[in-house]
Amino acid sequence: MKHEVRPELDFDWTIASDWETETKLREERNNIIKRELQYGRHVLYRSSGWSLFPRVHSNDQTIYAPVTRDEQVQEGDIVFYEVQPRGHFYAHLVLKKALHN
Repeated sequence: MKHEVRPELDFDWTIASDWETETKLREERNNIIKRELQYGRHVLYRSSGWSLFPRVHSNDQTIYAPVTRDEQVQEGDIVFYEVQPRGHFYAHLVLKKALHN
C-alpha cells in the first residue's frame, strides 16, 4: 500500500534553541498527526529522538495507522496516543495491555 509523504512530517522542524518554543512546535506537529489519524488517514512521520530505540532510530520514517478498536493494538506495537492528561500526544511502545472493565 502506497502512502502519501506529507512534507511537514518528513523532517523535524520542531527543534528550537529554547525548550518553550520547541514544546509549542512539537504540540503543533503532534496535532497534525492526531488530526490525520482521526480522519482515518495513515500518517508517514519521520521520527526524531531516541525514546523508542532500538526499535526506531532518530530520523527513521514510520507509518501510523488509525485505530478504532482496542483489539487492533498488540503488545510490541508503537502507537501515537495521549500519554498525559493534558492532551499531549506521543509515540509510545505498548509494553503490556491491561483489561479494563
